[in-house]
Amino acid sequence: MTTTEAGRDVSSPPTEDFLEVPGGRVHLLRGGKGAPVLFLHAAGGAGQWHPFHELLSRGFEVLAPDHPGFGGSDEFPELEGVDDLVFHYLDVIERLGLERPHIVGASFGGWVAAELAVARPDLIGSLTLLGPAGLRLPA
Repeated sequence: MTTTEAGRDVSSPPTEDFLEVPGGRVHLLRGGKGAPVLFLHAAGGAGQWHPFHELLSRGFEVLAPDHPGFGGSDEFPELEGVDDLVFHYLDVIERLGLERPHIVGASFGGWVAAELAVARPDLIGSLTLLGPAGLRLPA
């Protein structure tokens, strides 16, 4: 819910939850209302609701899971590479019941988001990459 504080909009704090997916539990922060945005974090910042999450949550429902082994998520030792993370996030999208969510990925999360969009473009509403790291570009 949005309230006014000193003349500016302020959203409610995010909810914190754990999502059961094959291989373990994923820590998830969720806030806002509107079209869903799945935010894939950089190597840092797991488990935190940053000011940019707050801004996004004013117009969207922001879902910010921690990558396996980051923040409050389980380790998922069977996941060995970015390709495995793509399938992991396909499970997360399915478990959350999301239909064509917007995907935003920052740095390492941008790499995962880009690979996710390549693997299953039919499941992605839009893709926003913030300084994606690790992308393999042809020479």
